[in-house]
Amino acid sequence: MLMTADVKEYQDLKFFKEFDDKTIQQLTSIGEIKGYQVKEVVVSENQELREFCVIIEGSVLIGITVPNKGRITIGTIYPGHIFSWSALFPPHIATAQVTANVPTKVMAFDAIKLQAMIDKDPVFGYKLMRFISSTLSRRLHDTRNQLVNVVTL
Repeated sequence: MLMTADVKEYQDLKFFKEFDDKTIQQLTSIGEIKGYQVKEVVVSENQELREFCVIIEGSVLIGITVPNKGRITIGTIYPGHIFSWSALFPPHIATAQVTANVPTKVMAFDAIKLQAMIDKDPVFGYKLMRFISSTLSRRLHDTRNQLVNVVTL
């Protein structure tokens, strides 16, 4: 179900703070709100991705599989934060599993439509890529810390 939204509903969320009202309206016009229940897998590790997602309500656990250790949680992400960024970058494969840990709503953007917005508006593309790279840097740091804890146990 595609939705159009009142910009005010989203402008306080971290992801949307990067953008002006017109861009938020464009984003929400290509977004679809999806709901997930507790323990529902939103994205499976190594899954082909077609959507880039922003958490609107709730939170999700990010987990990876570690040889001889199984799946470990490397972080929890909250409203205004993103996941499934790999949908925008070849080979479009999920690098982690995402599981709702409370009832959660996300705005899912079709990666092809989002890529078209990036191509049409380089300033938007720059801001989006800056947000994604900042997110990746934090997640890499968190993952490194979690793996050090797993290895030393």
